[in-house]
Amino acid sequence: MRNPTQAAPNIYFHIFYLISVGLQSPGELMMNASCWLLVLGLVWFGSLTVFYIFKARRKNERTYYLGALLGFFMILLIFLVFLNQKFLALILMGAMTVLSIVTLSVVIKTQTREATMHLREVDLTAALNLKDFFTYRGWLKLARRWGVVKTVSIYFVITFVGVAGALYILSMYGIGTIESAIGNAILASLLISITFYRIISKALENA
Repeated sequence: MRNPTQAAPNIYFHIFYLISVGLQSPGELMMNASCWLLVLGLVWFGSLTVFYIFKARRKNERTYYLGALLGFFMILLIFLVFLNQKFLALILMGAMTVLSIVTLSVVIKTQTREATMHLREVDLTAALNLKDFFTYRGWLKLARRWGVVKTVSIYFVITFVGVAGALYILSMYGIGTIESAIGNAILASLLISITFYRIISKALENA
């Protein structure tokens, strides 16, 4: 005869399974997953906002406050998505796009100066480290070894995955469609990658 105490863990497992998964449709599971991704987005952009504020104060460079401002706007955007304020979210996205375009030339100059400084400090023949790719050090090493075009191509793919994922989550909340998310992700990734190409190319020329 089976011991009841041995069956208990299985009973608890099935109860937990029914509550957490069995009673949810695939659509509900996707929405719950997207909610967790939005929470992670809040943590990520909150960290970026604080990082850029400290960086602007440490280097006495006002341009980095733009990064903090965009990070804050992204936090606000996530809250608007939570509150189902689609119209306000679209207005905010438009404002972020305009701000990014207007300040593009200033950002390129500042980032080129920073990339050039990193180029003078780093040994391009040293082994690649994952942490280097959070700054220009890793990308400059890669550009020296594989060339700027291949490096920017890798950067484009990574950017596209991130932007497309973010826009896809927004589309699940009714802000845009999956088709528009893919199209906008391609366009945004191209523009970001072209900017990145200019920064890396000028830094290597200035070295």
